[in-house]
Amino acid sequence: MMAPEEIGSIVAGAVVDSLLDASVLQAFFVFAGLVVVTGGGIITLLIKLRSSRKKNDENTAATLAEVTDIKEHVANEHSSNLRVDLDEKFDAVFKRFDSMENKFDEHKIEVSDEFRGIRRDIGQLRGDFEGERVRIRGVEDSAAKRRRAAQ
Repeated sequence: MMAPEEIGSIVAGAVVDSLLDASVLQAFFVFAGLVVVTGGGIITLLIKLRSSRKKNDENTAATLAEVTDIKEHVANEHSSNLRVDLDEKFDAVFKRFDSMENKFDEHKIEVSDEFRGIRRDIGQLRGDFEGERVRIRGVEDSAAKRRRAAQ
């Protein structure tokens, strides 16, 4: 039987041999490379997030200053809400547009009736001209017959 010291040295040698095996070393370096690349990406992401947060804080402060300025311009010494005033003005404008639209529709109906009358008159003139053409052809035909008979 073997002594425990001999077994330990054999096991230690086998572990060292397996660690020095090329495929194990290659796998270790691939893993180490992945850890470095991933860690670098995470660090870059954290830096960008921190920078973005600073910009957002600055933008928020600037926006707050602008809103305060706008509020001062809108709310200074008005007895009523500016929104209500604007709504009333817009309602008045829309009523005027509706009134103008109704007048336009009435005028459009009148103009349409006039055009219908003009078309009717033109149709009657066409009929009259066609009647005159038929009458003139009849006169021409009878004159032509008389000429042939006279010859």
